[in-house]
Amino acid sequence: MTAQAMTPQQVKANLSARGITVKQWAAQHGYDHQTVYKVLQGVRKCNYGRGHEIAVALGLKTKPQTDQ
Repeated sequence: MTAQAMTPQQVKANLSARGITVKQWAAQHGYDHQTVYKVLQGVRKCNYGRGHEIAVALGLKTKPQTDQ
């Protein structure tokens, strides 16, 4: 079963409901908070690299399936 990707608004609401700021989430996961904000704002395309990694960790994108 594939998890449904969330919208940036849903991610922000989820963090807020848990009492966590975007900056705190970024620090907890070892990401630069400015990059996380850019991902949430849609400034970063998140097709590959760090932006994609952040988008997957936030739940904006589903984790790619690997064939084994």
